[in-house]
Amino acid sequence: MTVGVFYFGCKVNQYDLARITTALANANINVSVGEIGDINIIAGCVVTHKAEREGLRLIRKIKRENPNAKIFLMGCLAVHKGRELLEEGLIDDMFFTRDDEVIRLKDTLSTLLDVSLSLPHKVNLMEHSRAFLKVQDGCTYQCAFCLSRDTRISVVSYNLEEKVEELRKIMLDGVAEVVVTGINLMLWTDGVHDISYLLLKLADEAYRFGGRIRISSVYPDKKIFSLTPLWSHPGVANHMHISVQSGSGKVLNDMNRMNYIPILDEYLSTVREIDPGFGLSGDFIVGFPTETEEDFHKTVEFVRRHMFNKLHVFPYSPRVGTPAYHLNPLPSYVLKDRGRILRDVGESLKHAFIEKIKGTKRPAVFLHGKHPRVLFDNYVYMQYAEPFYGIKEISIDATNIL
Repeated sequence: MTVGVFYFGCKVNQYDLARITTALANANINVSVGEIGDINIIAGCVVTHKAEREGLRLIRKIKRENPNAKIFLMGCLAVHKGRELLEEGLIDDMFFTRDDEVIRLKDTLSTLLDVSLSLPHKVNLMEHSRAFLKVQDGCTYQCAFCLSRDTRISVVSYNLEEKVEELRKIMLDGVAEVVVTGINLMLWTDGVHDISYLLLKLADEAYRFGGRIRISSVYPDKKIFSLTPLWSHPGVANHMHISVQSGSGKVLNDMNRMNYIPILDEYLSTVREIDPGFGLSGDFIVGFPTETEEDFHKTVEFVRRHMFNKLHVFPYSPRVGTPAYHLNPLPSYVLKDRGRILRDVGESLKHAFIEKIKGTKRPAVFLHGKHPRVLFDNYVYMQYAEPFYGIKEISIDATNIL
């Protein structure tokens, strides 16, 4: 039997699905990414209407092309639409966004395939020199646009000692960079310590084996200041991906998020004083229903002010069941225009950032794959032909930046 796997959405979805696909591959099961199989596993997302629509379209396509195929749905789409899809006979089972549900899916597949599957301690990214480490799940914040407030409401902070041990095993397998991920990393706690304590412990362990950690998306509240010691640690990649969403305090308040722009203005200036080549990427929503031209320009000014070198730009997507759904939407052409403008600004900032740091040396990992390249600590990719293992200081050649 063949197994087809399909992934939409965030790194946590990717991590949970990768645990299953790695277990299958270790048992010599034929797994095809993006191809329909006898058994199909879909990690579905609902963060935007487009992501949800693509997941639902895929389910119907599988049913149409292979009516006898089994479909197992996981991720936020399973929580949001799973029961409805199950009643319609479009899926065979749904698995919610919890670790015990990933285990249940593994057990279900073991029975179907008549093999003994075990979940791996290491979840590789495609380049094999990087891996994921999930330390947290769930979010209690009540952002007005977000369905995850309903699909991932149970907050879990995984045990510190267990995560340090998991990272140690990953490093012993020759991985150079571990991406520490969660739905809202800033909510991790062991009841005494916050996320900065966990990250420093992981950084110490990674550096002991000649590697580093990279922090995935962070919510920019006042706790962000506790991360400052990390940026001088040799076991940490100097890069942050920040869930900004808007540069306008008014729009942030309308989104039911605090106005953290003054916090970020202070913090990001401090970070760039520590390391002028520090990498900044972020998520930005354009066209929220209450966003005026002035609000949008504040977002543009914000990303320019701090020279973000990578932007993830999303047009606002109304989601049924969220408070923002009842707001009058802006015309679609406004969303398109603002999205195009902000993406163009992002491209110009990327080039300006490369001009600023070209010729400097920074720590990089080699990404093994079809297209040889390196990833610098500040999230800059560059073509590079000579493989190496671990972390290596390399000069940034602007002509080979990807």
